[in-house]
Amino acid sequence: MLYMSIGLSVAVDIVIMVTLTRRGAQDRYFLVCGHVCVGVGLILSFIFLSSRTFSMVEFIVSFAFLIVPLPFVGNPNVSLYTKHIDDEGLASRTGFFMGLLLGIGGVCRSLGPVWAGYSLGYVVFERETREF
Repeated sequence: MLYMSIGLSVAVDIVIMVTLTRRGAQDRYFLVCGHVCVGVGLILSFIFLSSRTFSMVEFIVSFAFLIVPLPFVGNPNVSLYTKHIDDEGLASRTGFFMGLLLGIGGVCRSLGPVWAGYSLGYVVFERETREF
């Protein structure tokens, strides 16, 4: 259910981004708004985790603030990165730099769930009191 909601959120976010981009919104605005939402999500996560018990509602709220803005940050980031490469006169090496960006992103997307799974052993949800 969680992964389905993430996929639905990403699809809705991309439709919103395309609509706003056609109306003249710039990539920089998406980045600022996305990073503000991610920052709010991180602050909420730290506040909720400080109590050592983590209710499911708190998890969903902080998770939403962390997941919903990701398409607003990721897609414009790649667009601005490509524009910057072209502005620096490195257009002939765009493929290399894009591969580097996407490769590092792939490593992060692979190691993130491993780290999250390990760190969940230190969080106790209200209904479950077991620790790993």
